[in-house]
Amino acid sequence: MVFVSNLSRSFNREITRANIVCDQKLGLGLSVVDANQRVRYPTIAKRAIVAKKIADDLSEEMRVLYVALTRARDRLIMTYALKNLQKNLQQKTLRYDFDGGELVCQEATCMGDW
Repeated sequence: MVFVSNLSRSFNREITRANIVCDQKLGLGLSVVDANQRVRYPTIAKRAIVAKKIADDLSEEMRVLYVALTRARDRLIMTYALKNLQKNLQQKTLRYDFDGGELVCQEATCMGDW
C-alpha cells in the first residue's frame, strides 16, 4: 500500500526570484537594475538558466511521482485538496481539449495538476 499525500503542494520556484543564478554549463545569470526607472529585470543569460533549472526541477518532481505511483502493489491512496475543485477541473478540461493536454502539463503548479 502506498500513500501519496499533499499533491496540492506547490512546486518550489524560489529560483525565479533570485538576483543571481548560476549553472555549471551556462555560467552566471544576473538581474539588471535600472536606477532611473527603479525597476529590476533579468538578463537573457538569467532567463536561460532559470528556464533550465525549472525544467530540471520539474523532471525531478515527475520522477518522484512516477516512483511513488509505480511502487503500489495492492492499493494506491492519493490526497489532493483544492478550493473550487469543480471549477478548476472544468477549466483544465477545456484547456486539455484545446491542445491535447501538453500546455496543461507544462503549466502545472503542483503534482495534483498532472
